[in-house]
Amino acid sequence: MIQIQNNFLSNIDFVKIEDLLNHIQCNLNVTTKKLFMYHIFYHEKICSPFFHIVKPLVQDVSKLETMILYVVPPTAKNEKIFEDTDKPLEIKNNITSLYFINSNNGYVKFFGLDDIYPEQNKLFTFDSNFKINNYTCTNAIFKAFIRVVNTK
Repeated sequence: MIQIQNNFLSNIDFVKIEDLLNHIQCNLNVTTKKLFMYHIFYHEKICSPFFHIVKPLVQDVSKLETMILYVVPPTAKNEKIFEDTDKPLEIKNNITSLYFINSNNGYVKFFGLDDIYPEQNKLFTFDSNFKINNYTCTNAIFKAFIRVVNTK
Protein backbone atom coordinates (compact mmCIF):
# COMPACT_ATOMS: atom_id res chain seq x y z
CA MET A 1 0.00 0.00 0.00
CA ILE A 2 1.32 3.41 -1.03
CA GLN A 3 -0.61 6.64 -0.67
CA ILE A 4 0.29 10.33 -1.04
CA GLN A 5 -2.07 13.01 0.24
CA ASN A 6 -1.44 16.70 -0.42
CA ASN A 7 -2.85 19.35 1.94
CA PHE A 8 -3.50 16.62 4.47
CA LEU A 9 -4.37 18.88 7.41
CA SER A 10 -6.61 21.92 7.53
CA ASN A 11 -4.81 25.28 7.54
CA ILE A 12 -5.62 25.73 11.23
CA ASP A 13 -4.11 22.36 12.22
CA PHE A 14 -1.09 22.88 9.98
CA VAL A 15 -0.33 26.30 11.48
CA LYS A 16 -0.38 24.75 14.97
CA ILE A 17 2.24 22.20 13.94
CA GLU A 18 4.30 24.87 12.20
CA ASP A 19 4.21 27.00 15.38
CA LEU A 20 5.32 23.98 17.42
CA LEU A 21 8.22 23.43 15.04
CA ASN A 22 9.24 27.09 15.27
CA HIS A 23 9.20 26.82 19.07
CA ILE A 24 11.33 23.67 19.02
CA GLN A 25 13.74 25.09 16.44
CA CYS A 26 14.37 28.12 18.67
CA ASN A 27 15.45 25.75 21.43
CA LEU A 28 17.76 23.60 19.29
CA ASN A 29 21.47 23.80 19.88
CA VAL A 30 22.62 25.26 16.55
CA THR A 31 26.13 23.85 16.97
CA THR A 32 24.94 20.25 16.71
CA LYS A 33 25.10 18.40 13.42
CA LYS A 34 22.83 15.61 14.59
CA LEU A 35 19.30 14.82 13.67
CA PHE A 36 16.89 16.02 16.35
CA MET A 37 14.31 13.42 17.38
CA TYR A 38 11.41 14.21 19.66
CA HIS A 39 9.22 11.34 20.85
CA ILE A 40 5.58 12.41 20.93
CA PHE A 41 4.07 8.96 21.41
CA TYR A 42 6.04 5.81 22.19
CA HIS A 43 5.25 2.37 23.67
CA GLU A 44 1.53 3.07 24.08
CA LYS A 45 2.15 6.30 25.97
CA ILE A 46 1.90 9.98 25.19
CA CYS A 47 5.42 11.33 25.77
CA SER A 48 4.82 14.98 25.01
CA PRO A 49 2.64 17.81 26.25
CA PHE A 50 2.27 18.70 22.55
CA PHE A 51 0.41 15.53 21.54
CA HIS A 52 -2.88 17.44 21.21
CA ILE A 53 -1.28 19.59 18.49
CA VAL A 54 -0.28 16.64 16.30
CA LYS A 55 -3.26 14.43 17.12
CA PRO A 56 -5.01 15.33 13.80
CA LEU A 57 -2.32 13.18 12.11
CA VAL A 58 -3.72 10.11 13.88
CA GLN A 59 -6.93 8.52 12.67
CA ASP A 60 -7.23 6.00 15.51
CA VAL A 61 -5.16 6.54 18.67
CA SER A 62 -5.80 2.94 19.77
CA LYS A 63 -3.76 1.76 16.74
CA LEU A 64 -0.91 4.23 17.23
CA GLU A 65 2.49 2.63 17.81
CA THR A 66 4.95 5.53 17.63
CA MET A 67 5.02 9.18 16.63
CA ILE A 68 8.37 10.96 16.36
CA LEU A 69 9.18 14.49 15.17
CA TYR A 70 12.45 14.73 13.22
CA VAL A 71 14.25 18.01 12.57
CA VAL A 72 17.57 18.36 10.78
CA PRO A 73 19.01 21.56 12.29
CA PRO A 74 20.61 24.30 10.16
CA THR A 75 24.19 23.15 10.78
CA ALA A 76 23.42 19.72 9.32
CA LYS A 77 22.69 21.41 6.00
CA ASN A 78 25.47 20.53 3.64
CA GLU A 79 26.31 20.92 -0.02
CA LYS A 80 25.92 17.20 -0.47
CA ILE A 81 22.74 15.29 0.21
CA PHE A 82 23.36 12.59 2.81
CA GLU A 83 21.45 9.34 2.75
CA ASP A 84 19.68 7.95 5.81
CA THR A 85 18.13 4.53 5.28
CA ASP A 86 15.03 3.54 7.18
CA LYS A 87 15.12 -0.22 7.57
CA PRO A 88 11.84 -2.09 7.34
CA LEU A 89 10.18 -2.65 10.69
CA GLU A 90 10.32 -6.21 11.95
CA ILE A 91 6.71 -5.97 13.11
CA LYS A 92 4.24 -7.14 10.49
CA ASN A 93 0.90 -5.47 9.84
CA ASN A 94 2.03 -1.87 10.41
CA ILE A 95 1.72 1.27 8.31
CA THR A 96 4.23 4.12 8.36
CA SER A 97 3.36 7.68 7.43
CA LEU A 98 5.77 10.54 6.89
CA TYR A 99 4.12 13.92 7.38
CA PHE A 100 6.25 16.63 5.77
CA ILE A 101 6.14 19.97 7.58
CA ASN A 102 8.31 22.03 5.25
CA SER A 103 9.14 21.93 1.54
CA ASN A 104 12.76 21.22 0.60
CA ASN A 105 14.88 19.26 -1.87
CA GLY A 106 15.61 16.40 0.52
CA TYR A 107 13.70 13.45 -0.87
CA VAL A 108 12.50 9.93 -0.16
CA LYS A 109 13.48 7.12 -2.50
CA PHE A 110 11.05 4.26 -2.43
CA PHE A 111 11.75 0.98 -4.29
CA GLY A 112 11.62 1.98 -7.92
CA LEU A 113 9.15 4.86 -7.70
CA ASP A 114 9.98 8.41 -8.67
CA ASP A 115 11.58 10.40 -5.88
CA ILE A 116 9.06 11.78 -3.40
CA TYR A 117 9.90 15.36 -2.47
CA PRO A 118 8.81 16.85 0.83
CA GLU A 119 6.14 19.44 0.30
CA GLN A 120 4.53 21.37 3.10
CA ASN A 121 1.49 19.56 4.54
CA LYS A 122 1.99 16.35 2.53
CA LEU A 123 1.45 12.85 3.96
CA PHE A 124 3.22 9.84 2.45
CA THR A 125 1.91 6.48 3.73
CA PHE A 126 3.28 2.98 3.02
CA ASP A 127 3.52 -0.51 4.50
CA SER A 128 6.18 -0.52 7.22
CA ASN A 129 7.93 -3.57 5.80
CA PHE A 130 9.20 -1.56 2.78
CA LYS A 131 12.69 -0.08 2.84
CA ILE A 132 13.05 3.63 2.04
CA ASN A 133 16.02 5.96 1.66
CA ASN A 134 15.46 9.38 3.21
CA TYR A 135 17.82 12.11 1.96
CA THR A 136 18.57 15.38 3.74
CA CYS A 137 18.08 18.73 2.04
CA THR A 138 20.53 21.35 0.77
CA ASN A 139 18.14 24.22 -0.04
CA ALA A 140 16.37 24.83 3.27
CA ILE A 141 17.31 25.79 6.81
CA PHE A 142 16.04 22.41 8.02
CA LYS A 143 14.09 19.35 7.00
CA ALA A 144 11.21 18.55 9.32
CA PHE A 145 8.78 15.66 9.30
CA ILE A 146 6.76 13.54 11.67
CA ARG A 147 6.96 9.76 11.39
CA VAL A 148 3.79 7.97 12.48
CA VAL A 149 3.57 4.18 12.79
CA ASN A 150 0.14 2.56 13.17
CA THR A 151 -1.12 -0.98 13.41
CA LYS A 152 -3.33 -1.86 10.43
